[in-house]
Amino acid sequence: MDSFELPDDTRLAALDLLLASPLGLDDLEALDLLYLCWPRDTKDCTDERLLRVAQNLTLSFGEPDRLPMSSSRAWRMLDANHFARDMAEQLSTITQFIKDWNTTRQDFLILEYGEIELIEYLFEALDIGTYASLLSEVMNFKVLSLRRAGLLRRVPPRVERQHASLVTSGRADLAIAELAKAKSFLDRLITPEGYAPIVDAARTSSARLERDIKVLMAAADTAAVSIEG
Repeated sequence: MDSFELPDDTRLAALDLLLASPLGLDDLEALDLLYLCWPRDTKDCTDERLLRVAQNLTLSFGEPDRLPMSSSRAWRMLDANHFARDMAEQLSTITQFIKDWNTTRQDFLILEYGEIELIEYLFEALDIGTYASLLSEVMNFKVLSLRRAGLLRRVPPRVERQHASLVTSGRADLAIAELAKAKSFLDRLITPEGYAPIVDAARTSSARLERDIKVLMAAADTAAVSIEG
């Protein structure tokens, strides 16, 4: 759903405030202004203005003037397929911020819930096959603790759901290829030096995808035999 077609003066003023630099807003103020411009239930939005707002709200990620609720909400309103490259760039920026923090600061990085939610959303919104290297970096975010294992445990059901239509439309070969990409991503996390909960979650999820692939391959072979017969 896209935003308003002809913004009135109130919405234009709100948009100007959301795009200001510096912002000069607290999180609740930013959230209220966001909802003035786009309804609360907005999703799959392809409005470039919303992208610019999301990027602006996230500039202070991890800093004292951070806006965790409004920034996370803005990104979740966007169409993940349409803005995949922008989402990858945002996750890359966050990755670099966390790396720099861990390198230059003594104190442990503490993120707000909205910031953790944003990382998890971006991780699950991006295609595993295309952004495997970037997504692997998220597994190094100690600030996420055991939530990283949760992300890996959700990989199989997510990719199964995403590619179910390929199976029902008779393109099991394409579904197998996509599941294999996800399995390859998980397999690269199964290392002797890895953090045990992450390694265990990756191994379990990889095994589930391997079973899925075998089932699809067997079904495809059966169908081929039936056609030949």
